[in-house]
Amino acid sequence: MPILGGLGVVGLAVGFAAQDILANLISGVTLLLDRPFRIGDWVRIRDYEGQVHGLTLRTTRIMTRDNEWVSIPNKDVAGATVVNLTAGGTLRLNVPLPLAYAERVPEARAVLLRVMAQHPKVETDPAPVVLVREVNESNLELIMRFYVSDENVKAYPVLTMQLREAAKEALQDAGLAAPYPRQWIYRVDGAPTAPEPRG
Repeated sequence: MPILGGLGVVGLAVGFAAQDILANLISGVTLLLDRPFRIGDWVRIRDYEGQVHGLTLRTTRIMTRDNEWVSIPNKDVAGATVVNLTAGGTLRLNVPLPLAYAERVPEARAVLLRVMAQHPKVETDPAPVVLVREVNESNLELIMRFYVSDENVKAYPVLTMQLREAAKEALQDAGLAAPYPRQWIYRVDGAPTAPEPRG
C-alpha cells in the first residue's frame, strides 16, 4: 500500500508536469502558425521588451536592451498581448515637453523642429511635427512627434533622452522658459500678492 501510494503521488506530479509541457508545446505551435513576431523583431511581452532570438518547443527567448536573456513560457506568450515594435517598419515616438503659458507656441515649434532635424536617427519622411497635446492648469504640454526606422528601435529610449536634453538647451538658448509651480497667496482683504515659486 505505501508503494502504491507513492506511485500515485509520483504519477500525479508527472501528470501535472506533462500538462505544463503539453500546454507550452501547443502554444509554441500556435505562435508559429499565428506569427505575431519573427526572429529578430523587437517586441514587448508583459513586463519585458527586447529582440526575439528564438522560439523553442517550450519557451520564447528574447534579449533585452541590457543584454539580459529572458525565456518566457510559450503559454504565457500566447495568452499575453504582444506588441511588435518593428513589424510595421518605422516606429512613431512622442517626447513630451512643458512650456510656460507666456511663451509663443510657433517660436517653440520652430526651435524644436530644428532640434529634431539635427538628430541623425530621426526620419525625415514622415516629417517630424510639434503639437500642443494638453493645456494644463499651469503650463502647456508640447510633444515632439517623429519616426525612427526599425533598425533604430533598439536605441529609441536613448534617442528620446538625447532629444529631450537637446530640446531643453535649445529652448533655453532661445529665451523660451519652462514652467515652474506657482502659488497665489491672498491677504486677509482678498487682494492677491505676487506669485511665489513653490518649494
